[in-house]
Amino acid sequence: MKKNILNTTARLLLAGGLVVSAASLSSCEDFLTILPTNQIPEENFWEDKNDLEGVRAGAYQKMTQSGITGRILYWGEFRGDNLELNKMENTAIMYMQDGVLQPTDGMFSWADFYAGINYCNLVLEKGQQMIDNGTDPSFSVSDWRPVKAEMLALRALYYFYLVRAYRDVPFVTASVHTDEEALKSRITATSGAEILESLINDLEGCYPTAQNAYSTLRDTKGRFTRNSMRTLLADMYLWRGCMLKASNSAAAKECFNKAYEHSSAVLAYMKAEYDKDIKNNPIASAEEKTQAYPLIRIEPSTNSVYDAPYTQIFGNKNSDESLFEVQYSQSDNSLNSSISSYLGVFDDKKNKLIASIMTVASSLLNSTIVNPTVGFGKTDFRMVETAHVRYEETRKPMMKNIATNLTIQNMENVTEGYSYSCRNSSEQYGNWPVYRLTDLMLIRAEAYARYKLLTAAGQTGNDDAKLTEAFASVNAIFERSNPKCVGTDAPGDVETQFQVERLNVEYAKDKNASQLLDLVYRERQREFVGEGKRWFDIVRQAEYSGDFKTTLVNYGSFKSTVTNRLTSIHAFYCPIYSEELKVNGVEYGGGLVQNPVWDKYSKK
Repeated sequence: MKKNILNTTARLLLAGGLVVSAASLSSCEDFLTILPTNQIPEENFWEDKNDLEGVRAGAYQKMTQSGITGRILYWGEFRGDNLELNKMENTAIMYMQDGVLQPTDGMFSWADFYAGINYCNLVLEKGQQMIDNGTDPSFSVSDWRPVKAEMLALRALYYFYLVRAYRDVPFVTASVHTDEEALKSRITATSGAEILESLINDLEGCYPTAQNAYSTLRDTKGRFTRNSMRTLLADMYLWRGCMLKASNSAAAKECFNKAYEHSSAVLAYMKAEYDKDIKNNPIASAEEKTQAYPLIRIEPSTNSVYDAPYTQIFGNKNSDESLFEVQYSQSDNSLNSSISSYLGVFDDKKNKLIASIMTVASSLLNSTIVNPTVGFGKTDFRMVETAHVRYEETRKPMMKNIATNLTIQNMENVTEGYSYSCRNSSEQYGNWPVYRLTDLMLIRAEAYARYKLLTAAGQTGNDDAKLTEAFASVNAIFERSNPKCVGTDAPGDVETQFQVERLNVEYAKDKNASQLLDLVYRERQREFVGEGKRWFDIVRQAEYSGDFKTTLVNYGSFKSTVTNRLTSIHAFYCPIYSEELKVNGVEYGGGLVQNPVWDKYSKK
């Protein structure tokens, strides 16, 4: 009898339809159709560490679902300027890209995120109870601490997406077990800065107890480790500093300093591991042995060039540069449907890659020089890593995470030819990258730029070794993807068109922190197309500067109609889903108030 009850409970928990948080009240209509948990003796479930492990796995598995990854794209990518709408009948995205957000659209439902949060809350509560009660003698405090750390980190990641998308959201740290509990709870929103402070305090207190690595590569890259937790900490510190800058510059400065410290520690660890591996690699090149950053290199050739970084990061997955990526695989029958649905798909019957709902913005692809301010230069391997530029139609479909490997035929102009293999839609097991080395490096450089702007605005790299090094780290990312390019001061006979000043040894000598910030933002735009980061980058700068029009004009390529509409910080965030307000809005006796910018679009 116990076995049947356990299996039923586990099935319901892992389905994600029943376990919701008190804040996710609009999802009641979904889980009320399933047998409520109060009809199952749940106390019989949490009897050993295997039960806990099953729900822990469910907390990660929830992240793989399109209700999560699809909304990361909606909230973090489609509002930006990296992608263009390909299917005009999708009016919801069309309105979004025009700066008009409709609270009635299901893309603004946060129910799946709160379901994931509730998994984490369940593990945190039940795990502690198992330790306190001695439920499973084989499950010790030393076993529990790393599990607790990774669940606090995963919960923080779920909340971090919500804060970046909505700013102020309900903050729930207790689990919900029944529909009755959910329906009785009417919770207000907590400010995003306060939520980030709480999440940061959680992680600061527990990251030293997290695992350095797990027994398998998939777990090491797909579960939170000490390094991926510190990367998340750095990112949250960076965001919180931007949110605090206007009201408390001293606190903001400390946040930027902490972001720099955590990201520096992770980078140092990765460099040490890289140096150890390179030392034992008999075929490593001189460049690989002497490079300052542990980046996978593209080896130049007079013939076609194998794109090792792309193939290892997006093709093979879980590369040495990976810090945390959501895992998909054939073994557990988990398809990354968000890529196929929104970004592109390889049709094996037609033997061609075709566009889905979105395509890569033409403004990123039209350069005939090597170092444009916006978009990819003609020597930048990321142009064809990102977009199928030789596609016969004007709008170019995504290549990233669909292609499994790339070979470039001409380093002097990557658009002239390339060969590739792809995953088709029925085999789309590409992982979802959350944090990787280049993200860490750019978070670190941005954190120092912002710290410096609050410390000594205008001070140049010649006066500050850290500022000089931050410039070098950003330029190393550009250099990796442009193997044909050299500095103007480099020895040898290289055509002038391939000489780039930013690769000079003393490039940062007369540069300041504001110029570093600009460089970081342009490199982030090139590096993370389609990864759900671009709009969040714009929002972060809007929070920091408080100058909304200048942010949109200087840091992006947006239509004037959009810049004219986004005139307050609230306009940069999402509306609360109208169905959520019907259950927990103040007009219905609840605690939530609609984002004032989007209230006029709400149905009364």
